[in-house]
Amino acid sequence: MGIAKKIGENFLWRGIYLVTVFVINLLMARILGAGDSGSFYLYLNNLSLIVLVAGFSLESAMVYFSAAGKIAPHKMATLTVVWAFVVLGLSYLLLFLFWGALYYDWQGILVLIYPFAFILINNIIGLFQGQHNFKTYNAILIVFNLLLIAYLLEVSFMIGSAEGAKASILTVLSKPDVVNFYFLSIALQAIVLLLIFWFEMPVKKIQLPTAGELQALLKYASVACGANIVFFLVYRVDYWMIDYFLESKDNLGNYIQASKLVQLFIMIPVLAASVIFPSTVTNERLRMQENLAKACRILFTGFLVLLIILVIIGKFLFPWLYGKSFDEMYTPFVAMIPGILAISLQSLIAAWFAGTNQVKYNIYGALIALAVILLLDVLLIPYYGIIGAAIASSVSYISYFLYQYFIFARQSKHSIKDFIVLNKGDIQWAKELFTKNNRV
Repeated sequence: MGIAKKIGENFLWRGIYLVTVFVINLLMARILGAGDSGSFYLYLNNLSLIVLVAGFSLESAMVYFSAAGKIAPHKMATLTVVWAFVVLGLSYLLLFLFWGALYYDWQGILVLIYPFAFILINNIIGLFQGQHNFKTYNAILIVFNLLLIAYLLEVSFMIGSAEGAKASILTVLSKPDVVNFYFLSIALQAIVLLLIFWFEMPVKKIQLPTAGELQALLKYASVACGANIVFFLVYRVDYWMIDYFLESKDNLGNYIQASKLVQLFIMIPVLAASVIFPSTVTNERLRMQENLAKACRILFTGFLVLLIILVIIGKFLFPWLYGKSFDEMYTPFVAMIPGILAISLQSLIAAWFAGTNQVKYNIYGALIALAVILLLDVLLIPYYGIIGAAIASSVSYISYFLYQYFIFARQSKHSIKDFIVLNKGDIQWAKELFTKNNRV
């Protein structure tokens, strides 16, 4: 199979995966309600930061060294397992030192192994990607997500049909069965991904990388880790700021769901970039720039139409989809719409900078955005609540886009009109692009 078709295949499989993630998030919100879902997703946010720091972004290094064939896959798979167990041991030690917990029930163990499981998942996915095998890992993740969706649908149906059933659902802090099942599915995903990758490896041998190979992996990963932490904070730091300034978990739950919708919009241009840029001859810089402008115009127009529709129906749609407790979700989402349009274009520009070895502009832009959102969160959240947080996020995303746009415009001579005004041939270009990626 040609690389172009593999990239198109990844776009399709990843798109299906994101749909299942959206449905899971929707059902979790409906079952837990705004307040408990706010606590739950804030907790996941904390765990995700632990995964990011403890995992050291090794997955990015594994994609590179696996694709380049510089380090044998079985060595990196062995390192992944060892690294994950070390993180598990450190997690247990830290919890014991700070919380004094020596023994855990099975629910507590599920939470404890979350960083362990996600380090396995991220690194094994990186190894699959390095081999251009996008189908296997996505199919596994989708199957587990569908099983989780089936379970959540059953729970949601039981709550909706049984009078007083909501009173029997425990709070997030006491780890209700639905949350435990969520963590269990993550742990099982990690185990199955590891086993499938191990069975598919041509050389099945337990062997760590050499000292030189390990040094090369860590050196590559260290740069990615620093950048990823900054990017994570840009998109998630407002969760902690809202939790700090506002007492209501209902407010936090409403804001997090609005923010997750924004993040879903961001994923679309990231996926599109995976199709657009690899199918362009890398030494034709002008052609790459033109393709970027075309993609931005199509994306901006499509998002604008969709967002206008959501503005019209969102006030009724969001509580209907997520539940009555999410009646405060609409206004912050609307306040973030300018930011959505800006950050979607920025995501494409960032992919172009990454593809042309100018990653520094992505990091500088993220640092600017982080500074803006921290400052505005402190100024706006105490007075305007989650709407202030939404405004801060929107301004932050716009500042991120403007910084990168001015850098790109200086290099390419494109005007802002080239990014937002659709041309007649743009749609045909998109059709031809995806048609080409679906050919063998």
